Amino acid sequence: MAELSSQTLHIVARELNSELNDARTALEAFGEQQDNVALLRKCNEHLRSVHGALRIAEVYGAALLAEEMGQVARYLIDNFSERRHLAEGLDALMRAMVQLPTYLERVMSGGRDMALVLLPLLNDLRAVRGHALLSEGTLLLLNLSSDQQANPVAAPGEALTIAQWARKLRTRYQLGLLGWIKGERVDQNLEILSRSAEKLEQVATTQPVF
Repeated sequence: MAELSSQTLHIVARELNSELNDARTALEAFGEQQDNVALLRKCNEHLRSVHGALRIAEVYGAALLAEEMGQVARYLIDNFSERRHLAEGLDALMRAMVQLPTYLERVMSGGRDMALVLLPLLNDLRAVRGHALLSEGTLLLLNLSSDQQANPVAAPGEALTIAQWARKLRTRYQLGLLGWIKGERVDQNLEILSRSAEKLEQVATTQPVF
């Protein structure tokens, strides 16, 4: 995983753990109170937050798993009156709830973001909804895009290129975007987004591309 993406993941790690714990608590409560669909909706809301944070941190394998988990939760909610595939869905979601934090810990410890290792679980989740299964080839392409390394930053005293400025501003922009998505300090986070975009526009229009 690229260096700046790794930094972003560590910054949002506490938020991710909180959202994951809340999602799992809601799902476990629903397992004991299967007439209370509000618990399943609560679980789905937390999964949406997890997915958004992982997309911003560019942990694509984990983001894909969180997305599939959210899709299953949504499927169970939409088909709640019929209890369609409820047992299979709960089983797959609970296994994913255990696997996702383990996967994130491995990535944060320096491991590669390899969606391929999640393939069996991803396909179990997709099978609940009757969707086409993913292939190894599809996930290999995903791994290639998520394993790109960051280019070196210019040494002190050297002028930054446009690409280096973009990487420099990316983490700040991502954190502002995450805060805005979650509705936290909206005005401040919009200001962060605005200033980051203005700075990038400035360097892009005042520096040569090459």
